[in-house]
Amino acid sequence: MGFRLWLRNVASSLSLVGSCRQLPDGACEAIVQGEKTLLKRFVVACKRRPPRAPSSNASNVGRSPSTRSLGDFHIER
Repeated sequence: MGFRLWLRNVASSLSLVGSCRQLPDGACEAIVQGEKTLLKRFVVACKRRPPRAPSSNASNVGRSPSTRSLGDFHIER
């Protein structure tokens, strides 16, 4: 399973919304919205990463509360 698909599955299992995409340098960016405790679980899962995934530099770059809903979690192409 690809990393972005794995991210979508983790986010969906936690009832989080947002999106992820692959950046030109190969890194993956995820923008996620949901309950604070569930977001923390998502970050922990990202740091652990799925089996056979390359090294992770999971970071929590910013936290910005948003009043607009991002919709279901999806993978941007």
